[in-house]
Amino acid sequence: MKKTRILLMIALLFSAKVNAQKDPSPIKDGFDYLTMMGFDSGMVQTGKVGIKSYITQGNMLMNFGWDTTYKYWSGNWALSYMHYNKVEESNMDKHLFSAITGTGARNSEKIFAIGQNNAKLTSLNAKMLGVMSMEITNSTFAYNSMKFGDAFAKKFNAADKDSLILVISTFMKGQKMESKRVVLADFRFLDTTKNFLLNTWQKVNFIQTNDSVTFEMVSSDNGTWGMNTPAFFAMDNLEVLYAAGVEKTQVTRLNAFPNPVKNILNFSTNATLKNIDIFNFEGQLVRKNSFEYGIKSMDVSNLNSGIYFGMLTDALGQKFSVKFIKE
Repeated sequence: MKKTRILLMIALLFSAKVNAQKDPSPIKDGFDYLTMMGFDSGMVQTGKVGIKSYITQGNMLMNFGWDTTYKYWSGNWALSYMHYNKVEESNMDKHLFSAITGTGARNSEKIFAIGQNNAKLTSLNAKMLGVMSMEITNSTFAYNSMKFGDAFAKKFNAADKDSLILVISTFMKGQKMESKRVVLADFRFLDTTKNFLLNTWQKVNFIQTNDSVTFEMVSSDNGTWGMNTPAFFAMDNLEVLYAAGVEKTQVTRLNAFPNPVKNILNFSTNATLKNIDIFNFEGQLVRKNSFEYGIKSMDVSNLNSGIYFGMLTDALGQKFSVKFIKE
């Protein structure tokens, strides 16, 4: 069972409304809630399984960039639960989807985003006041490449005054509002003891109203085809601000039992259940089921053995997720 197979589509397609906020309200997405959707340790979403984008809890669009012709992650964003931060010779296969910190940022320690040069965030809600903050660090791939050099990129050194900068710019209706620089590597100091490769999460704050964000990487090591330095960075804890009255969105998890289950699966909730969509571990919809009034269980005996994810809808339109194992 390949680790890259995930059911992120559940989180992308379904959300449940909660009470509207009376005041401007920040919404932070640390991505860790995706573990409720079955996003487990070692998994990565690049768009390979057919999902083209991710919508954050703050309604920001993050496009994936899987190239269906040449079969590789060609740009924009990936979501990752890979915690590999060993400082060693650069290895794309091991390092690409990891952050050099070893985990996500602060209170979001499991899942984070890996971005490529020219990645972009776009608001899907006109009432968004703007991205407030995010946290940035080096990917393990870029860090080790700059630390040791590799077949394409040089080892950073003080003699060449090397540096890697991430320029984050915000826009409002196409007009640039502000730009912030995150120094991912700096070997330009006269005092060479101050030279560094960033290996902690750095918070970046924004003040101006905005509706989109771009990410541009600038390296001192360039060749005929552009940057030689691996053009990847890690991002976590994306926080946006909404105007008064905007409703937050989230997916709520409820318990299912027994789990593993052979025949009858029960749901522990006070809600009146209306229907459920069941997906297999490949992300394929395998069954749709409606509930009679008051019924909070279903027969799953005809499902093949394996891991399944369900998205339930109650009579009020709220969405609940469940993960269960069919024996």
